[in-house]
Amino acid sequence: MGNGCLCIADDGKGSVHQTEVTQDAGSGWGLTIMRKRAELVGGRFRLDTVPGKGTSITVEIEGGV
Repeated sequence: MGNGCLCIADDGKGSVHQTEVTQDAGSGWGLTIMRKRAELVGGRFRLDTVPGKGTSITVEIEGGV
């Protein structure tokens, strides 16, 4: 099987970038759970955000699932 990639992006207000996504990074567990689920299947989770420009979340999984 090939590699899988999911990217979700918006052009909203963005947020302050943090190198690690933790429970304290937002109003709940959403980003933390996304990262953990990606890691459970051998994937990588990336959050890119620029204040005033938007946010993108990318999950890459090598070898497919």
